[in-house]
Amino acid sequence: MDNLINIISTLFRKVNPEDLFFYGGAVDEKSILNYLLRQHKEYIGNHSEDDWNNIISLVGQKWLMTRDLDETANRYNLLLHFTKDILIEDHDQPGVQFKHLLRWRMLSYEIGEDLLTCSTMAYRDVVSRRHRDFFAWKPTIASDNSRLKAILSEGVAENHFHLKGSAPVFEISWISLMNQPNERSEEWAAFTKKGRLNEATHAVFNYQNVSLESLVKFAAVLRLQLFAMTSAPSVAIDPLIQNIDKQNLGSKFDDVFLLLPIMESEKSAFTASNMCLKFPYRDNKYTIDYAIPSNIHASNLSANVILTGERILLYNCFRNIFGNGENHEVIAHNLYIYLLIKSKLREELVQLNNKVGFGNFLSYQDRKEVFIKSGSIYEVAFYSMAVDDTSKNNRLLSFETRIAPKNNANNLLKSIIVTDKLSAYQYFDNVTDKLSNSLSVITGTYVKPEPSNHHTIHFIKHNPDERYRHDIRDLILTVIPRNNVLRQNVKREAIAIQRLREFVTKRSERIWGIDAASSEFQARPEVFAQAFRYLKGHQLSGRNNHLKNELGIRKLGATYHVGEDFFDIIDGLRAIDEVLIYLDFQQGDRIGHALAMGISAEQYFRFKGKTLAISKQDYLDNIVWVIFKSMKFGIKECSNEVLKLKIEFHRLFNEIYLNNLPTGSNVSFTQLDYHDAWLLRGDDPERYLNDWETADRSRQNLTYWDRCGLNCSISILDTARENRNARLLYHMYHFNANVKNAGSLIEEVKISQEYIRLVDKIQHEYRHFFSKKGIAIECNPTSNYLISTFKRYADHPIKTFYNLGLTYDPQENKNCPQIMVSINTDDQGIFSTSLENEYALLALGLEKETNADGTAKYSPAMIYDWLDRIRKMGLEMSFQNK
Repeated sequence: MDNLINIISTLFRKVNPEDLFFYGGAVDEKSILNYLLRQHKEYIGNHSEDDWNNIISLVGQKWLMTRDLDETANRYNLLLHFTKDILIEDHDQPGVQFKHLLRWRMLSYEIGEDLLTCSTMAYRDVVSRRHRDFFAWKPTIASDNSRLKAILSEGVAENHFHLKGSAPVFEISWISLMNQPNERSEEWAAFTKKGRLNEATHAVFNYQNVSLESLVKFAAVLRLQLFAMTSAPSVAIDPLIQNIDKQNLGSKFDDVFLLLPIMESEKSAFTASNMCLKFPYRDNKYTIDYAIPSNIHASNLSANVILTGERILLYNCFRNIFGNGENHEVIAHNLYIYLLIKSKLREELVQLNNKVGFGNFLSYQDRKEVFIKSGSIYEVAFYSMAVDDTSKNNRLLSFETRIAPKNNANNLLKSIIVTDKLSAYQYFDNVTDKLSNSLSVITGTYVKPEPSNHHTIHFIKHNPDERYRHDIRDLILTVIPRNNVLRQNVKREAIAIQRLREFVTKRSERIWGIDAASSEFQARPEVFAQAFRYLKGHQLSGRNNHLKNELGIRKLGATYHVGEDFFDIIDGLRAIDEVLIYLDFQQGDRIGHALAMGISAEQYFRFKGKTLAISKQDYLDNIVWVIFKSMKFGIKECSNEVLKLKIEFHRLFNEIYLNNLPTGSNVSFTQLDYHDAWLLRGDDPERYLNDWETADRSRQNLTYWDRCGLNCSISILDTARENRNARLLYHMYHFNANVKNAGSLIEEVKISQEYIRLVDKIQHEYRHFFSKKGIAIECNPTSNYLISTFKRYADHPIKTFYNLGLTYDPQENKNCPQIMVSINTDDQGIFSTSLENEYALLALGLEKETNADGTAKYSPAMIYDWLDRIRKMGLEMSFQNK
């Protein structure tokens, strides 16, 4: 099966569409595929020449053929051999046999689900002579695991859901480009600005002078031809488009810019007729996709209807190919070119490049809306599909969506109103059959339902320290703190949230919590400390009570993306600790991801080649954190490694701080001084600019924001604040240009086995320390699988955080901290997943786990008991309980 998966992935993703432009009709199917596979041998695995010849023979003798129809060799038959025992149907909904879910996920994530579902259903319908009417199935299909469905039917919480990352990003973008290929130059410029994200896409999107933009525009022309041939054969289209075949495809590509205006004209004729379904929007009717027929069955009229046009097109093409219909050879060849071009764009919008780290994900994240015009009906679909798929396919008892803040209360209110409006949009308020032949006339317009989701406002970690003119840079660095611009933005956004809560009770009630998201390397938790304390402790003043129908308003919940990506596991653990200390996290608060607490230290450092590249400032901070945590947790087994770290502390401290003391200073520092200075980083640094001697603690605080400037969450901070040396070091950390410059230099660190052992012990102790705080963790299996360094769902640290019900071994239960956890999707559109899918992938991953003797490590009964406990915990963790 692995060979088949690799071969399908190669043929339908790795092959370059340009390679097919000049292939004439004289070459037979086996010869073409033999050539293509040999050109891409490296993607299929490490094989000897003899093994390779056998694989090629297997493709030709078995996988290019089918049993039910004629024995004509056909590359699309490979898809059928894969799906034969995997893809099922249940009341017209395609599904996956649970036992094959991991294999399905492996291939469908590579090439897209629709290619597999549409080809298989078309083939089965040709064999059974069935007519299919329903195509609006879920963006990500589910397994047939009835036991899991029964558990989830009791009700679930979605506690970590990024609204803009949860629509089927690529699918909507593709439909937009296929229907509006022209006048997109600015969007393409923005899209290609960062260059390629996937090595399989040629450098700078260019190959033999063919840009990805040109390829996608040519795909739009091919799509119209395929549509006319298979879905609207009675409609005549321009001969230049009609006659694109595998004999002259290459020459026609040269005329792509000549063909586009013709294609637009032909498409306009389709949309002006009654052939295409039109959607009410802004007092008009729009064609989202000319491939969605006006007589589509009413069962398709849901938010997923936008996906039906492409699916119907693929389905009709495959019916023609498998049924040897008219022009089936041309359709088969041109469809293949179309699919390859589609794949090239898909791998630039869906994270397929096998790279780890949040920065890689962020590159995809930043592109997600580039082809979806603001104010267009595609934007409506983008929002509504994000919420619709999750809310309608799960029994959600709590649904929290993450949205970004704004710089004032009015803009935040407008943003929430627009977001609610778009995500609650109903394409079809009323659908009535007014004409014969099941022609559906859409009479509904936009309208209310009450939104099912509530919002968590997430600050964005961005703006690394600003760059200044070289001649004045050091002067500026002595008067502004680190991340100054971001700190000011966060202040404005926090005050905007507070003011909205004061004035607009109804909308404010839908704001359940606050968060900070995006790359952890852009800003440490300290940057958001004052804002979190300000909002967590915010009480309504009451001065606007006469304007409100109700006086009560919920306390905001707090969560924070942390420990997801890091320079070193210790760096991730320290960030988690900073959230707890600086942001005053208490029982009932949550953090997102927290992988640094649970992933295997051995696997992580091996993946990193036991070498780290990290700034001297971060390395120094990590060392001090490790030294003090080793003492706190009583870790004595690694005393030699701790001693080495103490020596490193003195070297780095001298280079960064001691050598940059103000002239004439004669101060002696200890590791405790430095640790106390680190504890103070949750304080507003402006308090230490001029009056670091007193930390400006005596000044009159005129506003609630000012009162939140000092972190008073734990008593040890008062002791640290009394330490004059600590206050000086904290002042230097923010306002000494030489310290900032010296600390920014990169250090290469070699990791010893003893250090790995120490990290493992600190992880273990910190998990138990964390558990006692009563703070929960939002786990996102697929997101973590794709961004982090582990590559099996069974290796996700969720079972390291919580294992009650999963094992009956008393020692394993005792060693586990039993932290509250929930299962969530994160950015389900970018990762092509769903809430049910996340539960199912974890379940199957654990079912396949074995002991050293080959026996199953976990019984199914225990796995589902464990998942049900997590489901219930997710509901307990919800901010609706605040």
